[in-house]
Amino acid sequence: MEIRVVLVEPEHDINVGYCCRAMRNFGFRELVLVSPKCPLGFEALMYSKHGADVLKAAKKVRGIGQAVEGCSLVVGTTGIARRGKGVIRNPMSIAELAKKVRRVKGKVALLLGREGMGLTPEEIRLCDFLATVEADGSYPVLNLSHALAIMLYELRGAKGGTWEGLAPRKERQELVKAFGRIARRGKVRDPAKITAAFRNVVERALVSSLEARSMLAGLKDAETK
Repeated sequence: MEIRVVLVEPEHDINVGYCCRAMRNFGFRELVLVSPKCPLGFEALMYSKHGADVLKAAKKVRGIGQAVEGCSLVVGTTGIARRGKGVIRNPMSIAELAKKVRRVKGKVALLLGREGMGLTPEEIRLCDFLATVEADGSYPVLNLSHALAIMLYELRGAKGGTWEGLAPRKERQELVKAFGRIARRGKVRDPAKITAAFRNVVERALVSSLEARSMLAGLKDAETK
């Protein structure tokens, strides 16, 4: 398992620099910056310290699609553990995430949003699931670089996973689409919400290719009836 850190529209050089330093501290090197709003100048370089090589090698892209290309899993991060009715936004803890990605052979994209507002709902929908650093409820939002450092500390033990059965992202997406088509044909009250819940189950389970293909075959058979 490999980690690709993706910073979405970072706003401050100091935070980018500290993120690079944290990545270097924990042995992660791949950084992608989506439409950075800061100049990535001397201040970013200064605060990166021995992570300057991470900063210099960082790839800049215009959209999240480019940033996560080739990744087996896309994990969005949030500072607030929203639970309840909005099933699509229920995050897992970083400790739980580390246990899951340990099983993945492939690349995992870790998306961190803007310092001011985080990831948008549209961006969250592009993620396979959400993770959060569990902090005190009275002030749960951490600084960008501090949050990343905690995440990487937990995830460093998951490096080198060898479980090869995870279904490709495209296969998992096809499974969710097939379920969604059946949900829309039925008499359920909110097919979009049910489909979102099904997607959460699929992603949290890290289904294998065999499992995905078996379920997809069953769903496609149900579609014809």
